Amino acid sequence: MTDVLVFGDSHTAALRRGQSAIETDGRWPDGLRLDVRPLGGGHLATVPFFADRGSHADVTLPEYRRQFARLPREEDPEAMVYGVSALLHPVRVWRHSDWQGFAPADLAAPPADTAPVSSGTIRRLALDDQGPMLGLVALLRRLGRRVFAIEAPRPFRHHPALRRIPAEVVMRVDRIYRDAIRAELDGLGVAVVGVPDRCLDGDGFTLEALGQTADPHHGNEAYGTIMMTEVLAHLAGDVTRPPSAHHRGTENP
Repeated sequence: MTDVLVFGDSHTAALRRGQSAIETDGRWPDGLRLDVRPLGGGHLATVPFFADRGSHADVTLPEYRRQFARLPREEDPEAMVYGVSALLHPVRVWRHSDWQGFAPADLAAPPADTAPVSSGTIRRLALDDQGPMLGLVALLRRLGRRVFAIEAPRPFRHHPALRRIPAEVVMRVDRIYRDAIRAELDGLGVAVVGVPDRCLDGDGFTLEALGQTADPHHGNEAYGTIMMTEVLAHLAGDVTRPPSAHHRGTENP
C-alpha cells in the first residue's frame, strides 16, 4: 500500500473533485491510499507559517493549524509521500496593478510606456513569494521524506487582471516565476507534476472549458480530473530522487 498526502492551497479542491470522479469511474488504482487536504488559502503562505522543530514543522499560523498541527503528522508512516499544491501559483505576482506600468525586460515588443523589469528581479519576487513554502519542502526533504509538487493552472483569459495588464506581460511574468520555482524544486530533488499541453490553448492560457465562469483562476472538475490523472501517472513511476547529502544536513563530497 502506498500512502500519499496531497496538501496545499485552494487548488486542492479541484484535485479532490478529480479524485472523486476517477474513483466513481472505477479507475482508482489498487494499493494507493491518497488523501487530499487543504492547508488553507494561498495568500497566507507568503508569511512564515511554521517553526522548524528539527524532527517536524510545527504549524504556527492559526488558519493553517486548523488543518495540520505539524508536518509530517505524528501518524504519518516513514514511507508517506507528500504532494504539495501551492508552489507554482504565480497569480499573486502577475495580477498586481504595478504591471500596468512595467514589463519584463526580455519581451521582444514591450507595451508602450512601460518600464523594464529584469528577469532576475522577477525571479527574486517569485522566491520571496514562495519562501515559506519552499522552506517547508526543504524541511521535509531534509528528513528524507518523498515530495512532489503539483502545478497550479496556467492563467485563464477571463481573469480580470487581463483587462488592465497586457497578456504578453502576464504570460512572461508567469513563465519566469514558474521556471524560478521549478529550478529551486529541482535543487531539492522534488519533481513537478506539470499542466499537460492538452489543457492549454495556442497562447499557453488554460482552456476556458477547464475553468469556472465566476472564478478567475481555479480549475473545475474536468481540470482536476486531468491533473489527478497526471498525479497517478507520476506516482506509478519514480516519485522523487532521494535527498542529496546536502539536504540530509551533511557536507557534500
